[in-house]
Amino acid sequence: MKFKGLKEFVEIINTTLNGFCSDFQYKRKELLKMGSATNRDKLFIFSADGRDWVINPGGGTELQYHLFFRDNKIGYGLGFNTQYVPFANKKTPIEYIQPFANGFLSNIELQKRLFIDGFVYLHGDRSQLENLIHDNYVLIGKEGNVNEINNGFEINDDFFDQMIEDLKGILYKTYIEILNNMNSQTKLNKKVDHFVNILMQKKQIILQGPPGTGKTYTAKDIAEQIITGNVSNDKKEQGKYLKNSDQFELVQFHPSYTYEDFVRGIAVKSDDGKIKYETENKVFGGLIQRANEGERRAKIKNNLINIIKDYGEELQVKIDDKKEVLLSNSSRPLKGFNGESFKYTTLSNEKEIARYIKVSEVVQCMLAKVDNASEVNEVLGTKTHGGYLKALIDLIKESSEESIDDLINQVNTYTYDIKKKYVLIVDEINRANLPSVLGELIYALEYRDESVTSIYEVEDHGKSIIIPDNLFIIGTMNTADRSVGHIDYAIRRRFAFVDVLPNPEIIKNEKAKKLFELVSELFTETYLASDFEAKEVQLGHSYFLLNEESELPDFEKLKFKLDYEILPILNEYVKDGLLLESAKEKINEIESFEC
Repeated sequence: MKFKGLKEFVEIINTTLNGFCSDFQYKRKELLKMGSATNRDKLFIFSADGRDWVINPGGGTELQYHLFFRDNKIGYGLGFNTQYVPFANKKTPIEYIQPFANGFLSNIELQKRLFIDGFVYLHGDRSQLENLIHDNYVLIGKEGNVNEINNGFEINDDFFDQMIEDLKGILYKTYIEILNNMNSQTKLNKKVDHFVNILMQKKQIILQGPPGTGKTYTAKDIAEQIITGNVSNDKKEQGKYLKNSDQFELVQFHPSYTYEDFVRGIAVKSDDGKIKYETENKVFGGLIQRANEGERRAKIKNNLINIIKDYGEELQVKIDDKKEVLLSNSSRPLKGFNGESFKYTTLSNEKEIARYIKVSEVVQCMLAKVDNASEVNEVLGTKTHGGYLKALIDLIKESSEESIDDLINQVNTYTYDIKKKYVLIVDEINRANLPSVLGELIYALEYRDESVTSIYEVEDHGKSIIIPDNLFIIGTMNTADRSVGHIDYAIRRRFAFVDVLPNPEIIKNEKAKKLFELVSELFTETYLASDFEAKEVQLGHSYFLLNEESELPDFEKLKFKLDYEILPILNEYVKDGLLLESAKEKINEIESFEC
């Protein structure tokens, strides 16, 4: 198939797609809850501003259908763009794109389907999608070769046919699924936003409530939201991610748990048959160390970013004064700096095309210590401006009074990444002797970023411990369990206590809902001991959720729950005095419930 340039190629695509363009725009309107569907006869809109790429109408702050023509390649796919859009001022670029990225990342099967079908990361990679930064672009797509011919260009007919099939086939299905996931994800995220907001202000919270309300379940959702900005529908995938993340730890307290188990302690090790005693960080101490490293790395990396931006500002002053600044490998000068990107131009088909090198790309390549253009392109996952970027790095290094190589080495000294958030879940937090387990950290919890002295000294850190601002603690506490330790006022003041109560809306099975309502009648003044409140002891919804993986019929699943989970704890409540003796008659009625 022949065409004269990107403009004509876009027209051919829109014409070939025909009615699909309208279907797409109406579906986009429906899923994004928009007032109207514009440009219904176009999937792509060509802009005459010298760009070598196009997107779907209105896609500037959304998941984009994307098409490019550069370096004798045609590429197409779905893109996530965090570059600044002039008319979109209500949110930051990352805030606009984050829900779409989450909608993609939360669906593993969707990703597998795309990659099995031959789609790849044409620009950026998964890690960039997981950790969005300003002025970045990630494109998942396919590309094909373009041949130059007299008066234009030519691509293989089979490639064009495949492109059309993909645009209205697998890419359309993927687009819809991502938006559906995004909408579902938004609802899920809102459920934990309340907890996250409290945690962001207080730094540590305790989720308290009766048994079976999903306190640990909720704590993991909060942790994932803080770490990734996302809450997974698939709890198995969530569990795998959290387990493998260096930003997360979960520990369950018990009566014999100690400071030496939790913060720092002495470990007995064997060295060639000889016994050695070494002090080392434990669960919390290790997480504190990782979080602190991230903070230190962030400060050094920000210094590096500021040097690059300062050079950019000086460059712009020279350009404004009509002075040329040439890169060592080109006779074409740099054209300017807009605060986030350096501008230069290249020639394509005798036309001057604007190109941009982002500050984030300069930093990424500096930290990778690239030596040549091919290494730049390998680091960035692109085939563009490798030589220009390497020459720009050399120019910045020559112009800086501060040793950039020293800063790079300092940043690379730290294992843990910039500005990450770290989360510790302490399950059953009230089951341990908290003053003993926390020790001097009771002070450090309130006075973040201040050093306190541990009784143990570890290598490279001495006796000092600092809990940084980017570390968050979520405790869970069963309010019905009165046989465990009391939380004293000094510790209580350092935590925000948040109720997690039974929620019958989560129960889907109708019989299970009726059983929940019947059991709930026990937790009233008629049967409940005066020392207790219903919200402290009422059985939570998880007692009434049926195991979806079991092949047994629902009535057997519910009968199992009733016989082996619900009735035993109700009888125990009577035995322990939480429920009055008069509750026995009601419990007998519950026992005969027809599942």
